Amino acid sequence: MASYMPNTEPRAVILMGVSGSGKSTVGTSLAQRLGCPFLDADDFHPAANVEKMKHGIPLNDEDRMPWLRRLHKELEHRLGSRASMVLGCSALKESYRKILEEGLSRIDFVFLDVDQLTLTERWEKGTTTFFQRNCSIANSRPWNGRRTQSRWTRVFRSSRAP
Repeated sequence: MASYMPNTEPRAVILMGVSGSGKSTVGTSLAQRLGCPFLDADDFHPAANVEKMKHGIPLNDEDRMPWLRRLHKELEHRLGSRASMVLGCSALKESYRKILEEGLSRIDFVFLDVDQLTLTERWEKGTTTFFQRNCSIANSRPWNGRRTQSRWTRVFRSSRAP
């Protein structure tokens, strides 16, 4: 697999978005084009979190802390090993992004912005990993209507794809 990032420092691209925004689809495609692995943050959840999500129980910040720390360690390990990667992760709160990037300088956050109709269709079709009935579209923007101090490379808008 040819890399589109030759002769550069290893980077981590973190694709953020709500359930159904296309993190896995876009992430897999982007990783293939960049010649690096794609990791799905859902695969790093402790079993207790997975059980809660399967039953439609929203996770709270306390539930997410071990998961976020595990993801940070993975980012730290891969970047420390000089390996680039793409990570699909909701990371909608700035506090979560701070944990992920703590002490790391080669991370780019990309928010996948999808309209409400498309998300609703995806949720109803069951094409998302964990359907979150209580998810509020209005509160799903990582900046809640305004930008925060986090570094972002781009904001992608999607109406029908992927």
